[in-house]
Amino acid sequence: MPAEKGFILLYRDIDDSDIMDKPPHFRETWLWLIRNANHTGREVNGKLIRRGELKTSVNDIIQALKWYIGDREVHYQKWQIHGAIKYLRRAQMITTTKTTRGMIVKVCNYDYYQKNSTDQRQTKTPSKETPKPKSNPTVNKELNNLKKVCKSTTHTFSLDEIKKIFIEQEKELNMKAKEVAPLKFYNNQQRHNWMFDGKPIIDIVSHVRNWIIKDAEENKTTNKMIVSIAHIKGQNNGK
Repeated sequence: MPAEKGFILLYRDIDDSDIMDKPPHFRETWLWLIRNANHTGREVNGKLIRRGELKTSVNDIIQALKWYIGDREVHYQKWQIHGAIKYLRRAQMITTTKTTRGMIVKVCNYDYYQKNSTDQRQTKTPSKETPKPKSNPTVNKELNNLKKVCKSTTHTFSLDEIKKIFIEQEKELNMKAKEVAPLKFYNNQQRHNWMFDGKPIIDIVSHVRNWIIKDAEENKTTNKMIVSIAHIKGQNNGK
């Protein structure tokens, strides 16, 4: 299939990056931004968007990353894409600048990793013996530095984001946590620096779900105790 829309260079070393341990929407967002960043500068609504940059929005990303289950169109939630963007910023993989409608995203080190990518298309018939690619120590050093940055980065969430996750997961679980649960969960994570068992929390949704389930079970137990106490009091009053 001819590469009519062009292509990007993707190093295999990405498999060793900490972003591969993140939820799928982190990686999908990251790769989508790289694929859609400008190869050459161009004007958008009178503003120059440089090479390695793109003008987009959270809604654009959500729509671009949709998938289907049968005929049903499925999308990531806004808080998920916001979380991915926040992580990429903190890991120094992108920078963002707010605009009237959306944001301008700059992919860090785009020129370095995508240098002369259009010139590397094979135009000649490949020889029978393909030389083995040599390891580039400079590239390896850059990737190692990126890994160090990622490992030192702990992803955090705002209280509003946590509240949204609670609402969504309560609907999916058909359970109701205590009204103060999101605040307690948020404060608990703040005290532990968003770490679990000495490691940064990767799947925040699973932690919220476990909290909701535990909280809902405690509510049931409490309600049963209240009913039992009321029943005993009623029997005593009837004597």
